[in-house]
Amino acid sequence: MTTHSVVLKETPVAYPEGFPQMLKMSDMEFVAEIRVLAAAKPYEMSRLTAGKAAQPAPKNRAMYDLPAT
Repeated sequence: MTTHSVVLKETPVAYPEGFPQMLKMSDMEFVAEIRVLAAAKPYEMSRLTAGKAAQPAPKNRAMYDLPAT
């Protein structure tokens, strides 16, 4: 099995101070959730495969409830 290295780019996302805490999340949990949501919408719109959608996020494909491709 060949593993491919994924180079991640970053972009700033502005949100009000304390916003993650309003959602009962830590800052790190909020960032992880943003990564999931950023990939989930294009997957939902059939613009990404499940495997590609799971790449930028820190959890595995099963955590997104995405089917294997």
